[in-house]
Amino acid sequence: METAKDILMGLESQLVKVILSKAQSGKYNKSVILPFDSNNNVVWQIQEFTDKQVFHKNTTFLNILQYVEQSFGSVFRQINIIATDCEYSGIVSKKGKVTFVKIKTTHKERNTLHNRVKNYILNEGDDIPILRDLGIFTAENKIVKSMYDKFKQVNRFVEMIDDALKSFHKSEITILDFGCGKSYLTFVVYYYLTMIKGLKANIIGYDIKQDVVENCNKLAQKYDYNGIKVILDYGHNIEGYKKVLPTLSRISSGNITGIIGVPGDRNDYVAREIGSISAKYLDKIIIKEDKDRRGRKSGEVPNLIKDGVLEVKKDANVNIVLDEVEALQIALNESSEGDIIIVFFERLAPLINYIKSNKNNNTDLGNVVNSN
Repeated sequence: METAKDILMGLESQLVKVILSKAQSGKYNKSVILPFDSNNNVVWQIQEFTDKQVFHKNTTFLNILQYVEQSFGSVFRQINIIATDCEYSGIVSKKGKVTFVKIKTTHKERNTLHNRVKNYILNEGDDIPILRDLGIFTAENKIVKSMYDKFKQVNRFVEMIDDALKSFHKSEITILDFGCGKSYLTFVVYYYLTMIKGLKANIIGYDIKQDVVENCNKLAQKYDYNGIKVILDYGHNIEGYKKVLPTLSRISSGNITGIIGVPGDRNDYVAREIGSISAKYLDKIIIKEDKDRRGRKSGEVPNLIKDGVLEVKKDANVNIVLDEVEALQIALNESSEGDIIIVFFERLAPLINYIKSNKNNNTDLGNVVNSN
């Protein structure tokens, strides 16, 4: 009787894909085997799927034969062997009888370029719900041909994250996503961190649009991504400071400098309270003033904020610099590697222009985040 191993040996140079499914034991629901080209040699990749994760390992064809021999019949009840000109479908009955059916198919190209299955981090066949919702994957997790460029772009973004994590050796990571918008890439990154890297990930998104925030949280619930939370960024209100500053304090390896302010139409209590909150979490505080003082006298609101800071921390490192661009300049000049600067700004454009005009001379610009 012809076995799966016999069929594979006869089709080695023609194999396109092998799928093992209908699991009856073990922790994997499905396995997919693909050939790809590595330095002009064919390497074989095994992708093993759980309910929420996929694990990849590269190996030799000899090991593929052993893997299939050990798995088909004992772990998986079905195998599909897809070659360039034919397909074999094998099934194991409840009594243990193995039956193979050969199906003639239209000619398929054997893509050993690994799409280049190219060592992509995210692969066709992976169960990534956001890629289905974006229309990059079909319901069967196949790449939509017209979306292949988008698929590569998403992978390139994940590759940059992967590169950045090469020196990260902890089991848990927290990420802040300011101005997260619809959060498509945020959900992709969460999948990568939890399903591929096996990390415990907490991603907190901030956005100013209520409908966007609500939709993102619905998606997180739909995908069962418990580590993602998107928060409405109140910007210059008490709730905004309470949400943003504690999170920054958990992820910073250096000092945190806050350039803070409150619109003039907030009452005195709000100004003092924001000062008090800032004193608890910020190492350096620079208080600026909005150009539009909304009826207040120059310096009135900054001094109220400073009062709040000093009520909580008498020896606080706090200064008033009314112009927010000048405040950013001072913060950057006083920052060191690993520090974070957060700006609760009134107008973004002047800050961006300052950063662009100085980015070639200042290595600390990567430390700047904004709250809006």
